[in-house]
Amino acid sequence: MSDAFEQFVDRILHRIVDKSPHLRAIVDEDEMQAAWMEKKGEKPSVCDWMLFGEGHCIVIDATNHAVKENAAQGLATWDEYSADIELIFTEGKFGQLLSTIDLVKQHGGWGNEKVDTKTMFTPLVVVPDAGVVNGLLTQFDINLRGHEAFKHLDPQVYAPGIVPLSDIQLLEGMADQALKVPQFLSKNADMVDLIAKWRTGASKYGMASLQLFLLTRGAPALPLSNHILKNSRKVIQLLKGH
Repeated sequence: MSDAFEQFVDRILHRIVDKSPHLRAIVDEDEMQAAWMEKKGEKPSVCDWMLFGEGHCIVIDATNHAVKENAAQGLATWDEYSADIELIFTEGKFGQLLSTIDLVKQHGGWGNEKVDTKTMFTPLVVVPDAGVVNGLLTQFDINLRGHEAFKHLDPQVYAPGIVPLSDIQLLEGMADQALKVPQFLSKNADMVDLIAKWRTGASKYGMASLQLFLLTRGAPALPLSNHILKNSRKVIQLLKGH
């Protein structure tokens, strides 16, 4: 299931990059490990994907390991919830994102994509929609934990996030709509600009959810991706026996 979830996210991210001219490159985990292999033959700790845009490096990891059932439903004690978040995300996934950022900085970038003292980093962990509690208080708590883990990178880092799969699917829908939906974006808005504004909003206002961020910024609709619409039509046809 974990491999299947990562492959599902992988396809979405590659489609987003293919549709977004301002996202100039996507690098997969195996590419990073092969390029940054240590002298002793040990694979470095890296995240699943690294995306590049003008002045931006987005590091993303996906995990199907949700917090325990009670924590996911908001029924756990604070100590139980906190222990899960620390083990899976703060110590685990955030550590991989930090390691990737350290390595790409150490190597000055990737190919033609340069990383310097002006590069802005966006660390994200993608989880199933029911992977963590999506309440405002939980989002605020995760923002605080993320700030603590990444504060040494300030001011070159946006708010780290644990984001549901539906947010990544929404990004693809935005790419299909050529970013015409959100009226708050600048005239020459692009995917990099959208992600930067979203994560800035998460830092300032605690709006870690992309869906909430867009709705509170005047987006008239949250578009489904062409991929979802196409597949849904195929499923309906199969169910009808055509």
